[in-house]
Amino acid sequence: MKIVARYCRYVSIASMVLMMTGCSQPPAVATGGAPSLLSPELQQKIRRVMESVVEVVSVREYRIEQFDYELANGRFIPDTRSPVGYRLRGGSVLQGIHFDKKISQSFGAGLLLMHDEVRALILTSSHLVSPPDTLLSYYPEAATDTIQGRSSSAKALFSRASAISGDLSVRHPSQALIRAEIVAEDRRNDLALISVSWRPGLAATFPYSFAYRQPAAVGEVGLAIGFPEEIKQVTFGMVSPSPYPGNFALGIIGRFGFSGCPVLMIRQSGELAFAGLGRGAPYSETAIIAPPADFANGYYLQPEDVTRLRVERVQQVNAGMLYCVDIQRIGDFIAQSRAALARNQLSLPPQFSPSSR
Repeated sequence: MKIVARYCRYVSIASMVLMMTGCSQPPAVATGGAPSLLSPELQQKIRRVMESVVEVVSVREYRIEQFDYELANGRFIPDTRSPVGYRLRGGSVLQGIHFDKKISQSFGAGLLLMHDEVRALILTSSHLVSPPDTLLSYYPEAATDTIQGRSSSAKALFSRASAISGDLSVRHPSQALIRAEIVAEDRRNDLALISVSWRPGLAATFPYSFAYRQPAAVGEVGLAIGFPEEIKQVTFGMVSPSPYPGNFALGIIGRFGFSGCPVLMIRQSGELAFAGLGRGAPYSETAIIAPPADFANGYYLQPEDVTRLRVERVQQVNAGMLYCVDIQRIGDFIAQSRAALARNQLSLPPQFSPSSR
């Protein structure tokens, strides 16, 4: 009975997908006899799209300054001679500022739009290829509200991270990293075009059209191809509204690695159309106390170890939704990038041009 119940639920889901895609054929049957949700033709089209998706890797090294303040009755002490506006420990930069280094690595996806014998052009997310040069972290606002004679907007700086080096690359299927350069970007809409030296086997040119004339609509089924855990993955979900203009939401397990991922709509005809670019999922931050790396597992902390502990904020993705830049914003970005493409002696195939709208 349990086997029959599970089989009925599976067939019901398959039938629902068939209705959404406008198909009247029964589910395709795999070699082992189990029904498949998608037709062999659609599976083949998805595999072709996956050949056009590459992994984009951004590495940046930061120099970190952490500030240690003197307090009076639990309050920060204003000090005009201090570089951060409040008295540092010992009244000295030498005692009140601690230095460290940290390497930050981001990875995501990109869609290969064209290549010749020399270079390839890839569409991806701006935040992936241009991480911030400076990261500022402040003490909570409540801690500075008690400072006498200071406005509540005055905040004490906890740490400052300044980029000292960076590297942007695309990973070849052979695992070799190919240095990439930014051709054009729109940070407000989180879009970027990057170029790399062409190497055979890197990826195939995107084989389908852009959905300029039929943007993603609420209730459609969309595919997303990204690199969670740096492993290429394809998944699908339904389109929902987004609270952000020029974006839509896709109901998938949005994790780190889906930045820059192409999002394609499954049309009733069975065709695929590029309709958006994944930019990120909702997240929250959790503060944790992090021990030094040389602490052994199971080690009991001693009082003198307190000075070696540090507080870190870890981002936790609220899985279940991915925000995507819609095709209209992508088309506007491509149109605005024509001059940059011309300067770099690059051109897009006609079907990707917004003039096809």
